[in-house]
Amino acid sequence: DAQGVALVLNAYAKLDMIDKDLFMYLGKVAEELPAGSFNAQAVSNVANAFARAEMSNPALFAKLSEMAQSLSAHQFSSQGVSTILNAFAKLDVQDQMLFQHLGNVAKTMDTATFQPQALANILNSFVKAEVYDRELFSHLAIVAEEIPPEEYGGQSIGVMLNAFIRSPDPNPQLFRYMSKVALSLPSRLFEAQNVALVVNAFAKAGIGDTALFRHMAEAAINLELRSDDAQNVAVIMNAFTKSEVSESDPLVAQLFSKIAHSIQILKLKTTNTQAIGNIINSYARHMHSRNGGVGVVTPTPEDENLFRHMSELAMQLDEHCFDPLSITLFVNSFSRAGIADEKLFYHLSRITQKLPISEFDGQSVANIVFSFSRCDISD
Repeated sequence: DAQGVALVLNAYAKLDMIDKDLFMYLGKVAEELPAGSFNAQAVSNVANAFARAEMSNPALFAKLSEMAQSLSAHQFSSQGVSTILNAFAKLDVQDQMLFQHLGNVAKTMDTATFQPQALANILNSFVKAEVYDRELFSHLAIVAEEIPPEEYGGQSIGVMLNAFIRSPDPNPQLFRYMSKVALSLPSRLFEAQNVALVVNAFAKAGIGDTALFRHMAEAAINLELRSDDAQNVAVIMNAFTKSEVSESDPLVAQLFSKIAHSIQILKLKTTNTQAIGNIINSYARHMHSRNGGVGVVTPTPEDENLFRHMSELAMQLDEHCFDPLSITLFVNSFSRAGIADEKLFYHLSRITQKLPISEFDGQSVANIVFSFSRCDISD
């Protein structure tokens, strides 16, 4: 029956035991069951299992959508709504009718039943699916402010802010409340991705909140960065260079020093050249600001060690990992930092000349020509 299918799939998914044949078989069983045999929990469990397994099944998800839309609002919990929407968004299943139905369900729910993570996931799912319900976002912003600060965690704050900054209508009042919430939590509750989402949202919103940025700097300083944190590090550094927090602030200086040291110890596991380029570009901008924003930058031994390490990393990456933007970021960073690495420049020049013409547009051509012109190299 429906409950049996849901429980078996959910158990395998929770153990990360993805048996494709079993999933496809039980998906077929679920499709053939009468629509009325599924309750909201069963729909949620089946959808979540396939999302965790990263297995697309259009026919099954069409059936799950039909079953979910046939259920009345009182049959759902906020967690169930969150899980279903998250599964559809994660697997990129386009279903505006389902999102509208579950959005209406969420609007009718008792605000006291919402947990912060479920609320954040609902918002994030709508943004991922590119379905924007202004009334729902306004309603959930009010709900978010009614949840006591102590119920939040770093992840729910980060995901919620990320959803609002990506929506057409960011909510300044919500940002103020989330700042208060974040400041009330110990910095140790924030992981790298949480810090990245929070500072990126505030930087993009143009909200200068020095207290929040200093708190996030403290959280980032205390993090044990991992080799797969390249994208998070890039976002954190970029947000701080764009924020209104003074580069002379000891915490900011300590943060950049910590990241520079960590990057040289870690062997970053990434082929994301844009992330690596953004890291070194943000650091170069930090050096320029550290210098008062004027004059020629004089690299310290610590600066030179970092740039040498990043140059070696770039030289080891497969040429196909690069695109016009990442090449521009690398060349600009070294030029801005006053570090002439001719071997790297010529290496990136050769890669540029091998890129298909289709990868360029007018802006990227202008950026690359300008960045190489600053290197003082005749090529």
